[in-house]
Amino acid sequence: MTRNVFFAAMVFFTLVALGLVGRLVPHPPNFSPLIATALFAGFFFRRCSVSLPVVLAVPVLSDL
Repeated sequence: MTRNVFFAAMVFFTLVALGLVGRLVPHPPNFSPLIATALFAGFFFRRCSVSLPVVLAVPVLSDL
């Protein structure tokens, strides 16, 4: 596994983990951790096929 792929995978799983924690922990009004995660994933990955699973995995995993 190349270094860039490893770094991208670590960012992917870190965003999912932070999104899960953000949904389970009380947060201030007018702040949505899921929207922040979606914006950063869209900026970092640049491809919808990679950033969309981040956004979809957070609510699915937190609802389990």
